[in-house]
Amino acid sequence: MGMVKAEFTEYEGRMEEMKSTLEWMTMYGVKTFKDSSGEMREIRCSRLGNFFDETFEVYPHLTE
Repeated sequence: MGMVKAEFTEYEGRMEEMKSTLEWMTMYGVKTFKDSSGEMREIRCSRLGNFFDETFEVYPHLTE
């Protein structure tokens, strides 16, 4: 019984990691869709350049 419980807790841990990865991809990943003409379009997250160094501040997609 201990072996089954250990495998189940490992499975639950992997599922939690997968859930957090999917949430991150939903917020920061590239979204694709077909427009009215049937062509595939991409939407990327908005970025704002920082004036003081070379980094960008990324604004995530809205998820509701």
